[in-house]
Amino acid sequence: FFFGHNMAAVMEVANELVAITAETLPKVDYQRLWRDIYSCELLYFSIAFVILKFTLGELSDSGKKILRVLFKWYNLFMSVFSLVSFLCMGYAIYTVGLYSNECDRAFDNALFRITAKVFYYSKFLEYIDSFYLPLMAKPLSFLQFFHHLGAPMDMWLFVQYSGECIWIFVFLNGFIHFVMYGYYWTRLMKFNFPMPKQLITAMQITQFNVGFYLVWWYKDIPCYRKDPMRMLAWIFNYWYVGTVLLLFINFFIKSYVFPKPHTKPKTADKKVQ
Repeated sequence: FFFGHNMAAVMEVANELVAITAETLPKVDYQRLWRDIYSCELLYFSIAFVILKFTLGELSDSGKKILRVLFKWYNLFMSVFSLVSFLCMGYAIYTVGLYSNECDRAFDNALFRITAKVFYYSKFLEYIDSFYLPLMAKPLSFLQFFHHLGAPMDMWLFVQYSGECIWIFVFLNGFIHFVMYGYYWTRLMKFNFPMPKQLITAMQITQFNVGFYLVWWYKDIPCYRKDPMRMLAWIFNYWYVGTVLLLFINFFIKSYVFPKPHTKPKTADKKVQ
């Protein structure tokens, strides 16, 4: 439905999403949800991220030099890690199969489960992308802040309630991050990268649209639809990623389609996915 054939089809999908949201939210066990949130790392890391966002300041010149060196190898590590996650999840979904009415089958597979959980934890490590900017006296955009705050929440819901469609997040995002972090590592190492930055942003936008299409059909799987907690994760994914998609499109248009005269695209949004 994201092929853009006509507005009527888009509105039909939007109306169904609203209807599913209204149908599911009253059925959610909010006491269970709060217990799960309160007893896990997500709440505390999220609070720490927000606090640090407003308190981090610029490093000294010597501190910046050290951070630049560390940041080079951080980008290389994240690029390799993302590629490994992409390959592991690809093999896992090939082995397990998808879209069946056995909603626990995917998470019963050790490779699928471990890959999903490790990739979830990596979203906390990606906070470094946001911390790097204020430490280097660069502005942190709302797009990057919102994206890095929400990504662990999105993945936590899928991991906590065994949402099979987490494979879409790991598989697509793993490949995009392999390219993106590789791009920034080569830039920091002063190597040439065979792809313009605009194309990487376009790939990020494409992944959201492809992901939306692939996730959509889980609503029609009986064991998925009857589980309010799995459907809560499904709903949160659409509202959160939909917001990020709009922010990305806005960034792409302002930076590359209609950039300000004599102004380079803002570096604050360099790493937002």
